[in-house]
Amino acid sequence: MKPLLMSNAPLKGLTFVVRDSSKILLKRDNYDKIARRGIRLEVLDTVNLVAVTVNPFSAYGFHFSKEELMSRMEARVGLPVINAGIERVIVRDTATDFRIIEVKDWIENDDSLSGVFGY
Repeated sequence: MKPLLMSNAPLKGLTFVVRDSSKILLKRDNYDKIARRGIRLEVLDTVNLVAVTVNPFSAYGFHFSKEELMSRMEARVGLPVINAGIERVIVRDTATDFRIIEVKDWIENDDSLSGVFGY
């Protein structure tokens, strides 16, 4: 899609059709660019969205309050919101010994960022 949008080709009136909306992943600004160029997006099969999942923990090292994130998302989307973020990981050290690691601490103290790997 990006090369097409960057081209000087006349695109007004062009329609892209996909099987369902899960086949389209666009940032809002890219959607706006498509609309400004006069391109239409259509789907063959609609999706019955019944809930939204969120994860308050980011792979980039920051996190959100799960309660605030969930309540703000519910207010915005008007659907049930499910917390998909895990809070704890259980690591087995031996057949009988386990450790519980808080995901928040694991992300904030990620040894792999300094080139050291392991649990």
